[in-house]
Amino acid sequence: GWQLAAAEGIVVDATELASELQEARDEIEQGGEYDSWEAFLEAMGSDEDDFAGQLSTYILFQQLIESHGGPADAEHVNAAHILVETEETAQEVLDRLESGESFADLAAEYSTDTSNKDNGGDLGWFARGMMVPEFEEAAFALSPGETSGVVATDFGYHIIQVNGKEVRPLSAELYQQMQQQNFLSWFEAETDKADIETLVQFAEPVS
Repeated sequence: GWQLAAAEGIVVDATELASELQEARDEIEQGGEYDSWEAFLEAMGSDEDDFAGQLSTYILFQQLIESHGGPADAEHVNAAHILVETEETAQEVLDRLESGESFADLAAEYSTDTSNKDNGGDLGWFARGMMVPEFEEAAFALSPGETSGVVATDFGYHIIQVNGKEVRPLSAELYQQMQQQNFLSWFEAETDKADIETLVQFAEPVS
């Protein structure tokens, strides 16, 4: 990890390390779990230099993640859907849509997705990575104002209507997930290239 950071020209600023260290220390002293900072370090089987070393590795990786985590914005789609159990029913809904009936009325009448059938099947805005692949592919392929044909997923048969498409900021949770995925892909590629061994373990993102 250190070799990669050095190659990237990333260094841990001494002032930043000192302030992170102070913050960790304040947290421990105010947390009440340990009598003192020294007691905490002893419990960790470490001393201040050791801890500072671990902390600077952590800061370094955060910086690498920042620079290889990809953009914080992504294309989003605003869509609604009608979910039914059979292909025949889906076809029936499509026929009624084509004859001019409203999407919202048909959602209320047919959709088995009770979370949104009564508000026109509205799914709000979503980015890639939030819906099942078949659904996502169909939704992102449509332009605003367009309605899909029958889209089959594990949930049943959907008819999707796209109401908007724009680049928007990713939610904090999705951004963190994307950042980790992008960073790990980059990191694995670099590690393969350089045959670097690393002991850093990444916590699984909490979904």
